[in-house]
This record gives sequence, C-alpha cells and structure tokens, in this order.
Amino acid sequence: MDWKRFGFIALVIIVLFSVVVMIGQSKQPPLLIITSMLATTIAVATPLALGALSGVFCERAGVVNIGIEGMMLTAAFFGIAHFYGAPGGYLGVLATGFFGWILGRSILETKGLFWPWFIHLWADVVIFGFMAIGALQIAS
Repeated sequence: MDWKRFGFIALVIIVLFSVVVMIGQSKQPPLLIITSMLATTIAVATPLALGALSGVFCERAGVVNIGIEGMMLTAAFFGIAHFYGAPGGYLGVLATGFFGWILGRSILETKGLFWPWFIHLWADVVIFGFMAIGALQIAS
C-alpha cells in the first residue's frame, strides 16, 4: 500500500474520531470516548478477521467453504450453551470443541453427513437421558 492511500485512510479515521469526540464531549471525557471506540473496534473486528483468515486457509487448501460465518456462529452458540449448561464451565467448552472435532473427522472420513448426524443424535439422546434421570431423582 502506498503512502498516499495509507495517509488518506488515517485522515478519514482521525476525522471520524474527532467528530464523535466533538459530539459526545459534553457528556463524557474525550479520553473515555476514544478508548471505548478503540475497544469496540477491536472487539467487533476480531471475529471478522478470524473469518477472513479461515476463508484464506480454505482457499489455499482448495476447498470452497461458503458457510464460515454460520459455522463460527454455531460454534459460539454451543460453546456458550455448554459454558452455562451441563457440563458447565471450561470443561463444557472443551467438550464442545472436542465433539466438533469428532464430527468434523467423521465428515471427512465418511465423505457424507449421515454418520455425523447419527453420532450427534445419539449424543443428544444420552444427554437427554441423563437430564431425565436427574429430573426424576430431584422430583422424588
């Protein structure tokens, strides 16, 4: 990237930050506004950068993957669900990642979706069974 383009991008960012600071300085100190904008920018840009990096890796490997964002969203949903569910905490997040790895391996090795679906179905049956037994023991 040449210096003219870099300078233009930096100028646009500085102007945007200045406008936001001028608008909000009556309610908050300018340093707080700038730090919160930087923190929000990093928090929002991280998943986008990881998705782009995943797309580059898939492209280099010769795989057309159009579901990167959906897979990331699903993984985040199940990771949070297991963090607050059963098994809870970090063990639940690690178990979710391990189970996702097993399902990915089964998709690659069987070249289909039936066996991963079947494995997931039986894992859900086992989880539901434990939950039902626990509910019956609590009720009695």
